[in-house]
Amino acid sequence: ADGDRDWPVEKQTGTLDPAEELRRVDTQLRRLPSSSPCVRKMAPSRSLAVPTMRWLVLLASAMSSASSKPTIVDLSYQHHLGSDAIARSVEETVLKAAGEMEIDVSSNLLGDEGCERLARIFRSCAADEQDGGDDGPTDVALSARMNRITAAGASALLDALCAAGRVDDDEKGSEANEGDPPSASGEEEGESEGPGPEEHNQTAADSGEATVDAKTNDSVNRFYLSALDLGLNDLGHHDRAHSAKPSQSFAKSIRTIIEGGSACPSVLRLDRCNLGPSACRAIGKGLIKSAAAASSAARDERRGLKRLHLSGNDLIGDSGAAA
Repeated sequence: ADGDRDWPVEKQTGTLDPAEELRRVDTQLRRLPSSSPCVRKMAPSRSLAVPTMRWLVLLASAMSSASSKPTIVDLSYQHHLGSDAIARSVEETVLKAAGEMEIDVSSNLLGDEGCERLARIFRSCAADEQDGGDDGPTDVALSARMNRITAAGASALLDALCAAGRVDDDEKGSEANEGDPPSASGEEEGESEGPGPEEHNQTAADSGEATVDAKTNDSVNRFYLSALDLGLNDLGHHDRAHSAKPSQSFAKSIRTIIEGGSACPSVLRLDRCNLGPSACRAIGKGLIKSAAAASSAARDERRGLKRLHLSGNDLIGDSGAAA
């Protein structure tokens, strides 16, 4: 009975973190006077109890912090890994895990075909996540540096992200207007001769597809690509095999994804990608429309473009900086 009176018990309200509870008990053990009957009874084991308590505190802290760490998949050390193997690994990771993920497939052979496969995977994941689950939102940081990706593959990936994101009614109208001939195509791509009839048809088709996807994304989307690194891939407009069409498509895609606000990765790395003034012009217009949409509509401030890396693109020059 005397030992019970000596124990400094404190009433606790609410739910305590396990690590905090262990720290509280350890503090109470240290506060006990040496003359207490409780301490005399436990004296032989007290020398072991305190170190054990400290170890339990460290263990509980490690367990609580481990639950918040992202899932990491690093394939950058593989080198020359093909698009099939990369796509399978990414799909398995995104479908099985939840929460934050960091996927690094740099220095491999993803290519445009692999980008198109990743685009399909992201679309599928976004459709599944919209139903709402108990695992929480899925945030993916993807690094695909030096993977032989061209403007065509990057466009497919960006278009998939834009379609997977939630688009507001005002943004739907702006995307639909991009299909009109006088708007962005000829003005954005100043270096080219201008899009032909096929390019106008493709632009209209892309806008129609984006509008349809936006209508199906009325529910809250819980899949988000928080960071995208496409550095050291040639995304420039000097592509003799495909003329200027890939660069025009990429400029339109980069503008659309930035305009999308919450669909755009928070970190976008396009360093050393052989980009020119047309890409800068598209990025600038996307930033302007994104800022205008953000001021007139409620948007998740945690998402949207926060950091943009364009270093090492020598073709930008003064005209690109002015754009």
